[in-house]
Amino acid sequence: MALILTIVDYLLSRLSGNKNQKVAPDPLTSSNMPDYSKQSYVIVGAGVFGISTAYHITKKFPQAKVTIIDRTPFPCEAGASCDSTKAVRADYAHLFWCKLAWSAVEAWRSDPLFKPHFNEVGMVWLDDTGHAQRVIDVYKKLGIPNKAKMVSVKELTGMYPGLFDTTDYTGVTQILVNTMSGCVEAERAMKSVYDYVISQPGVEYTAATVAKVLFDDYGDTIGVLTVDGKRILGDTTFLCTSSYTSKLLADSASDRPKLQPGSRLGALGFATGQLVLSEQQREEFKNSPVFQQGTGALQALSMGLHSNGTLKIGSDLPIYNEVHAKGVENPLRCPPEKDMYDQSHVPPVVVRELHECAVRIFGDRAKELVFDPNSYRICWDMICPDGDFLITQHPDSRNLVVATGGSYHGFKFLPIIGKYIVDTATGDIDKEKRDRWAWDRENGGDADEGLPPARKLSDLFKVQ
Repeated sequence: MALILTIVDYLLSRLSGNKNQKVAPDPLTSSNMPDYSKQSYVIVGAGVFGISTAYHITKKFPQAKVTIIDRTPFPCEAGASCDSTKAVRADYAHLFWCKLAWSAVEAWRSDPLFKPHFNEVGMVWLDDTGHAQRVIDVYKKLGIPNKAKMVSVKELTGMYPGLFDTTDYTGVTQILVNTMSGCVEAERAMKSVYDYVISQPGVEYTAATVAKVLFDDYGDTIGVLTVDGKRILGDTTFLCTSSYTSKLLADSASDRPKLQPGSRLGALGFATGQLVLSEQQREEFKNSPVFQQGTGALQALSMGLHSNGTLKIGSDLPIYNEVHAKGVENPLRCPPEKDMYDQSHVPPVVVRELHECAVRIFGDRAKELVFDPNSYRICWDMICPDGDFLITQHPDSRNLVVATGGSYHGFKFLPIIGKYIVDTATGDIDKEKRDRWAWDRENGGDADEGLPPARKLSDLFKVQ
């Protein structure tokens, strides 16, 4: 089946490809199928998708050569995965995502590499859309043993004494609590996987900025070129480049419109800030769960307590920024092009929203909690309009795998997502995932409940 799909993909890509390209050699046959176990792999981007890909290559193909490239020594601060805390949960209202996420949660709960980083503090979700009941129904339908349940306000406040007594419950119709969910300290978890990967034979990490993808005379990918002129070549190149993907492909070949993602991808930013807790407050908040205030226009998120005594607050109101690429007609939705995306340059109106988010979650208790003024950040991630990932062999260039579109819910899949990215490269990906995460797809769109319209970053700086 993998061979048939490879040949079909090849023929389709050539029929729709650049007419100015040379005709490539015949597609693969059983007599010249590559030995993936001994190939060289180039991974651009050392975030969740990139590091997980490297991890699973080393497990599946220990003799392979792997080169990981990112802008700085690990970890790169531009990445969405370089963060204090991230949620880990399987509370999706759709069968595919719940099942996939549960396999990731099981790894966080049991795998020796991931388990030390998982803080099973639970998750609370305030809802006005029926999401809570749909989650419970999906768990039951899949037969997943889980502790997700709906509770009343009284039951919730009893579970977490003193934390949510004065929370804003306006419009809330359902409250979902799952004590098997939680959060991880993201940078520590990433560093643990990185340390494992980099200790494996044949793995190399290069701190460099990639300027463009390199192609052969047939338009197929052979590696990448860094801004300092170094060519890094490989049999298969993975673009795990998150919010940088559209710009990189545009800079690589603006004359190849079929290479560009167009409306398939667009980067969005979400604001976060860190509450700094006193010793007494740390004791009071030590069991604070991940908390999603999922009602109203301003939806808010808080994470569990970090070991450094901070508590992350996030806003679910998305932000976009536009950049122009040579040869590409329409502006691209990408982060600012300043160093590390200029993440700490946050509009005052967005800072005020973060303070309001803290009040929406903790009510009167927020008045005694103080934000670190240097912690405000716009965290950029690549979003697919349908909320699904984009993990696919590029139809316009062989040997190029695009793995991006984390869509602000990808981190929890760190233990497992690389397996499916590697399977995509070798043609072993199952049809459901192959179709759902394809370059062109029809059956996606149910990862989450959707996002409100994004606001332009430059306009937010004009708000007084």
